[in-house]
Amino acid sequence: MSSSEKVSLKSYVETVEEQLNSSTVKELRAILMQIAMEVKIDERQAFLDQLSAAVDDPVEETTTIYSEDLLNDIEDLIQGLQAKLEEEEDWEYEYYDDEDDLGRYEHDVSDVQALFDQTNAAFDTGNLELAKKAYNRLFDIFFLEDDYGRGIRCHHLNSLEMTQVIARYLRSVYETAPLQQRPQQLFPEMRRVVHIVSRQKISLSDLIEISTKPLPDKEQFLDGWITFLREQTEPSADYWLREAVRLSNGTTGLQELALSDGQTYPLAFLDWITALIQEDKPHDAIVAIKSAQDTLSADLPIRASIADHLWETAQKIGDDALALGARWEAFYAKPQLTRLLDLWECTPDKTGRMESMQRSAERLKAYLDRRPRVSFVYDSFGDDADKPVYITESTLAHAYLLSTDWEAAYNMSVGENVLGWSNSHNPQGLVVLCFLGLTSARTPNEFPPNVSLLWSAVLENSLEFDIDRSILPRLKAVYQETLSTASLGSHQDSLFDWCLNTAQKRVVTIVANQHRKSYDKAATLIVACAEVLSVVGDLSRGESLVNEIRDRFPRHRAFHAELKKARGRRGDG
Repeated sequence: MSSSEKVSLKSYVETVEEQLNSSTVKELRAILMQIAMEVKIDERQAFLDQLSAAVDDPVEETTTIYSEDLLNDIEDLIQGLQAKLEEEEDWEYEYYDDEDDLGRYEHDVSDVQALFDQTNAAFDTGNLELAKKAYNRLFDIFFLEDDYGRGIRCHHLNSLEMTQVIARYLRSVYETAPLQQRPQQLFPEMRRVVHIVSRQKISLSDLIEISTKPLPDKEQFLDGWITFLREQTEPSADYWLREAVRLSNGTTGLQELALSDGQTYPLAFLDWITALIQEDKPHDAIVAIKSAQDTLSADLPIRASIADHLWETAQKIGDDALALGARWEAFYAKPQLTRLLDLWECTPDKTGRMESMQRSAERLKAYLDRRPRVSFVYDSFGDDADKPVYITESTLAHAYLLSTDWEAAYNMSVGENVLGWSNSHNPQGLVVLCFLGLTSARTPNEFPPNVSLLWSAVLENSLEFDIDRSILPRLKAVYQETLSTASLGSHQDSLFDWCLNTAQKRVVTIVANQHRKSYDKAATLIVACAEVLSVVGDLSRGESLVNEIRDRFPRHRAFHAELKKARGRRGDG
């Protein structure tokens, strides 16, 4: 376990108790002395006070320390916040800072935090009914906001671990509800509080681990919980059902759920396979993967994650053919750029790679022709494994370029707008820079300076919007290998002329319409064209190209300054 990994309260206390029980008095004295020596100098008195209090007044369990005064304090605070919401602002709108989501409620944060601390203490001392009521009302604070969307949110309470707060609340809901009513009372509360900690999943395991005491009636509850969740349709119910099955019956339970209801709960297959891999049962995992592949439709996105597990397992047992098949399975289900590179990297020979990229292009084109509608609204319990991917035309352009199908790359980009090269839906910039680089007869690592600068830019612009940017070094390495032995062949002159014409149109469009933020891009592009002309032995044409553009816009000083910078990169000022 890494030092940064969070430990549940239950595990923490159990580990401490185990250490205490296994240590002698002498050992405990040594441990305490070591802790004391590590206390910072300005914290020593507080440590001594804490040590003295523990000796003089040992902790006693109680359930009556906290009274209804806590609820009254919470109500008073909420009424004060609501009064602020109804007050008219005493400053003009123009002074509003749209990056400030707290505003004049900043001074109330410490009071909210203190009330949460008191409620946590009520829970920890066993006053669960009070804790439930207090948490329930405190959570309402997070949904209060003024006309500008400002209010107190959980991330403002820096000293609180909100997932633990929510686990305490849900545990109090669980323990104060009658056994037969627990699923009906717990489910809506779990759905409600998940909105407080968006991007984090709330699970039944959180309730179990938040206390050192066993979860009352756990086995009986799990049976009813599973039955109840099967009747729900929300994504959260799917997640909690699979968790409950695992808690109740382990890997065997996940297997039974997948084999009996895998089409309704396809993620059960993934959970089952993941569990087998974690248990170091690769051959059993392959059998489970085969069952999933036989059950689930060929184009379901989840098959990509299942195939990833197949690749991992095939690597472990040394089956190269199975590993390659897994990469294809994953790409077919989710034809992302990352998986395109996976295919390239696991195909050893040049001929095989060209065929692989051609086949990939066919799949990408078919996928784009019926591109799925993807909602990007975040769902805390949605699993990326079962979501389709939204690819763009640039991914298809990569497949064409890596298969050296220059004609196909040209055809898909020739009609695109000369503006918008920063959009991955427009592959024109990628194709133009690739052709310019090929015409220079240099590898990407040796492209002329302005060509190199734009090449890096168009590669990054071509990435799918939600892809990890760390893919760039892989992408550059693949192109370095591909372009080092490729050429435009008999089409070089016509494709180069198209690049020059397209570049001029782009530059003129940018400057004539005074897109000042893109002057640097325009200047870099026209000088990049001049660099390539110089490399192929037509220096005078390159100079004429740059001068013609400069003279066409004699009063655009900002653009002239960018031209000077671009020319400076190649050393001719």
